[in-house]
Amino acid sequence: PPGGLVGEGQDGNPLTAGTATSDLEPETTKNYEVGTKWDLLDERLSLTAAVFRTEKDNTRVLVSSGTYQNAGKSRVDGVELSASGKIT
Repeated sequence: PPGGLVGEGQDGNPLTAGTATSDLEPETTKNYEVGTKWDLLDERLSLTAAVFRTEKDNTRVLVSSGTYQNAGKSRVDGVELSASGKIT
C-alpha cells in the first residue's frame, strides 16, 4: 500500500482494529535478492550492487476510508547501486 514498507515478509503498514478486514485473505510475500560487494584501491573505494524482486499474493488496497480489499498479485523488481570512498 502507499506509504507502506515491505521487508522480511511483513508489511510496515499493518491494519488497525478499526479497519474493515473480516473478508481479507492473508497477504503473503516472497523476497529474492542477489548482490555483490567490491573493495578497491586499497579499500579506499567500496562498490555494492544488488537486484531484487518482491512478490505478493492477496495484495491489499485501500478502496475507501478504512476499507481494504484483496487485489490479487503484485510484483516489484529493482536494482540498488552504491559507492563510497575515502577522498584522501
